[in-house]
Amino acid sequence: MKKIYEFVLEKDNFVEKPIVRQDANGKEIKVLEKVNEKISNKYFIRSPDRKINEEQEFFVAGVIAECDKRGILRRVSLQKRYLNDGDILSLEQRKAYDDAKNKLWEKQAEYYPLNNKKDKTKEETEKLDILTKELFDVMNDIQGFELKLDNELYQFTAEYVAQNRLVTWQTIMLSYEEKDGKQIPIFGSGTYEERSKKYDEMKTIEDEFTIKLIDRLSLVTSLWSFGKAREQEDFEIAIKWYDERNLVEAVKTLAENQEKSEPKKESGSEKLAQEDQPILEKT
Repeated sequence: MKKIYEFVLEKDNFVEKPIVRQDANGKEIKVLEKVNEKISNKYFIRSPDRKINEEQEFFVAGVIAECDKRGILRRVSLQKRYLNDGDILSLEQRKAYDDAKNKLWEKQAEYYPLNNKKDKTKEETEKLDILTKELFDVMNDIQGFELKLDNELYQFTAEYVAQNRLVTWQTIMLSYEEKDGKQIPIFGSGTYEERSKKYDEMKTIEDEFTIKLIDRLSLVTSLWSFGKAREQEDFEIAIKWYDERNLVEAVKTLAENQEKSEPKKESGSEKLAQEDQPILEKT
């Protein structure tokens, strides 16, 4: 099974173990104490095969069809309106946005080889820290432009609603755990509706590890679905950026913010994820 991204999360595991102590008289005694022997759990997002891609296409088609019924505009219709009035971004902003994306690709080209190098020198470690900060600064700039586009234009389109729902669909259908040599779907087997029940149950559990796991899975599928990351290294730097800015909660509620305008019937497509993103691709 091909993987889009794999990661490890550590889970607390408190066990009682005999510990040798000394009593008031200096005599050695054995007492039971709780010790945290953390367990490393392996998870991954699988790469869709042909069958899953077909299911996604029907998923997205269903959402867009319901949006049409509710009068939610298609992206091309809304774009035509804005083209008549001019770009949302000014010429200066558009140039700054394009410059920021070019700078991001340049910094990534420097960062990845150095980050993957073993036995770094002190100078290389310091250089990596500087590159990391520069990457984060550029990503902040890019996010500012994309939030403006999302908030002022694309969030009102049928494709945007479908894209958000697709992220949840992919999280539920593509999330796996590796355990004892087996690859186990995290939200069970069966149809999307059947797996959704377990997903909803897990989201209501007041368990820090479960919440963190679902947040991480949702973040990974969001990055992939919106074209923010494709390779393992892309995900790692992007996740680090999100974690440092405490934005995982925002990603977790990405689809939930659309519920008032979303149809109840759902469907999905990888093609939509790559071609109808609410951000501009490199030209």
